[in-house]
Amino acid sequence: MDQKSSSNAVEGAPASTDPGFRVAPPRQPRWRYVQTLLLVLCATGISALLFPIGDLENLLMIYLLAVVLAALYLGKGPSILATFVGLAAFVYFFVPHYNSFVLEDLYYFPTFVVMSSVGLIVSTLTSRLRADALLTEERERRSLALYELSRDLAATETREAL
Repeated sequence: MDQKSSSNAVEGAPASTDPGFRVAPPRQPRWRYVQTLLLVLCATGISALLFPIGDLENLLMIYLLAVVLAALYLGKGPSILATFVGLAAFVYFFVPHYNSFVLEDLYYFPTFVVMSSVGLIVSTLTSRLRADALLTEERERRSLALYELSRDLAATETREAL
C-alpha cells in the first residue's frame, strides 16, 4: 500500500489503488476522541434525567446508543473509548455506592461484562459497516466513470476520433 492511499483510508477499509481517490476527508484524531467524550457526557446527562424513573439496565441502553453513534460517525477507536468511558460513568454515577467505583456487591458484574462485550462487538460491526458503505460508494463512482468512458468510446465513429 503506498503512502498516499494509506493516509486517506478509513479504518478497516481497503485502500484504493487510484492515487486520487479519498474514502473520506482526513479528520483530526484527537478531535474524534473529544467528540466521543462529549457524546458520553450527553449520555450521562440523559441517564441522570431518567435515573429516578428508569431501571439501571435501561440506562445502559443510552450508553450503548452512544457507542453505536461513535462507531458510525467517529470510527472504531472512539467507539471503543465510548464503551469503556460510558461503562465507567455508569458505575460511578448510577450503581449503588454512588460516586465511587467501588461495587457494593457483585450483582452488576455480569452486566458490566456483557455491556463491555456488546459495546466492543457493536463498535467493530458498525465500523465495518461504515467502511463497507464508503467502499461501495467508491465502487459506484468508478462504475459510473467506466460506463461514461465506454459510452463515449462507442459513440466515436472513427479510429482517429479516439
